[in-house]
Order: sequence, then C-alpha cells, then structure tokens
Amino acid sequence: MSPFVADLTWVKGPELNWEVDSVFYSCAVQLNYTTSMFVGGNGMEFDSWLLNWKDNSWTTSGELNEGRLYHSCAILEGKGVLVAGGVNNNFDPVTSVELYDPSTDQWTMQPSLPEDVTAYYLSLHSWGNTVIALFDGEDHVYQYGDDGTWSMLDGVVLSAPYSGFNGRAVLVDDYMALGCI
Repeated sequence: MSPFVADLTWVKGPELNWEVDSVFYSCAVQLNYTTSMFVGGNGMEFDSWLLNWKDNSWTTSGELNEGRLYHSCAILEGKGVLVAGGVNNNFDPVTSVELYDPSTDQWTMQPSLPEDVTAYYLSLHSWGNTVIALFDGEDHVYQYGDDGTWSMLDGVVLSAPYSGFNGRAVLVDDYMALGCI
C-alpha cells in the first residue's frame, strides 16, 4: 500500500531495516517527495539511510566523517543535507558540521559550530537558501553563511533561551514557534 493517501489517513509504512538494535537520537529530513534521509543516532552514529516511500525500500547512503547522536539536520537548498553538533558515543560534544551531497553520496566537513554554543540539543531549520540554528541555552538565532561559518542574525532575539532538551521549534513562513511538538 502506498503511503500517499488522498484522505490524509495514517497508513503503515515499511519495516525499519536497521542493522543495529537501536536508532534513538537520529535526525531526519525529507529529500524530495519520495525519499527521506535518517542520519546518525544511537548504535548507528556514522550511518545514514535513505527511505524510498514509493517502493518501501531502505538503502544505506554515505558514511559520516564523525559519528554523532543528539544532533540536528536540515536541507541546505541546492546543496544537500547539513548535519551539525551532537555528542559521540562517549557523550563528548561534537562541534563539527558536515554537508551531504546527494549527487556524490558523500559527506564533506564544513567549518565547525561557534565555540561558545552548546553543540548538542540544537535545532537546525531550512530557511530560504540557508539554514538557521537554535542552540540550547541561547536566546539568539544563528545563520549558516555561504562560506560555511555561523553568525548571529542581527536584531533577532528569542523571548527566552531555547531549551533544546525540553522543547522543539517549528519554522512557519517568517515566524518561529517554540514549544513541544
């Protein structure tokens, strides 16, 4: 049965095809209408998987350069998937950033996260042709630049520091909604 149902009812998707026992703390993005990508997580810190919704098949994709969990990912328009932060399997912070290129199936290292932010419990969001980030304990929004560096968005301050462990953020048009989803 196809997961694309006109009446918007839930249908059972494909069985998970993980080669590990646990997939907690990974991140996921929708690459296009038919393909989702799942990246990293407990027990598969270096792995990324593609789910084809048309034929319910799983395939492995390029391996991350640095394993991670408690990280975040987002689509970087026209370039691929950006994954950032997290912790490694020893729970040491991971400040690296990687970019996945679907045309080459490769992850490449990018400039690291800012030194003064918490690298885990972050939240990345596609925003136009870039990615913005919320960092745990921070009341500023950061933007990923064309050169791969991160900078605070001028004049944007959250009403309270972002709580990455307890909260989630959703970007809707030009507005940011913070809360539990």
